Amino acid sequence: MEELIKNIVEADKAARGRINEKIHERDNVHSQILEKRSDVISKYQEESRKRIEERRAQLEEELKAAAMVEETRYQNTLEQLNRQVEAHREEWVSKLTAQCLKMEGCS
Repeated sequence: MEELIKNIVEADKAARGRINEKIHERDNVHSQILEKRSDVISKYQEESRKRIEERRAQLEEELKAAAMVEETRYQNTLEQLNRQVEAHREEWVSKLTAQCLKMEGCS
């Protein structure tokens, strides 16, 4: 009977030792997870910043290209209007003058 109790006590002692060992391992894993968590977060944030910066640069280039197209279109339209004014200036001035004189005559 004493031998049986001794075996039970030793088995219990060994089991407690394994439990303590597993608790230690669990604590170590937990601390490793916490350490890696901050590394993962930092890496993700850096990758996000990099992608945002790349996209910002791309959009700025697209905006510059669109602005150049619009500026060219504006200049072309302005030149066309200037040519039209020069081509029809005398005609329009004559018509406006005639209309104004006609309106004064009716008053």
